[in-house]
Amino acid sequence: MKRYVPGANNLRPTSPLVRLVGMDAARVLAEAFGPSHVYFARCAERPGLKATIVQHLDNGLRPREIARQTGATEEWVRRVRSTIGMQPFTRWGSTVNG
Repeated sequence: MKRYVPGANNLRPTSPLVRLVGMDAARVLAEAFGPSHVYFARCAERPGLKATIVQHLDNGLRPREIARQTGATEEWVRRVRSTIGMQPFTRWGSTVNG
């Protein structure tokens, strides 16, 4: 999703960016990128989505199933899987050969 990042001097507590990421993070973004537009991952608006995806991966669901259930994209589910070190289509605690 695309969001406007105001300049550091124009950042206000009522800014949509502040509501999305909080004042401290918005200040860092404003200093680094403002004023401009920045693309954010959709899960920034859905706290707990990554934890839900990890739980579904742990339960053995495949990315397509998880995407369907959570509204995330399959690509995002795969990225989450890669960041937690899971092998594709294996469950946590299982061995590759059985």
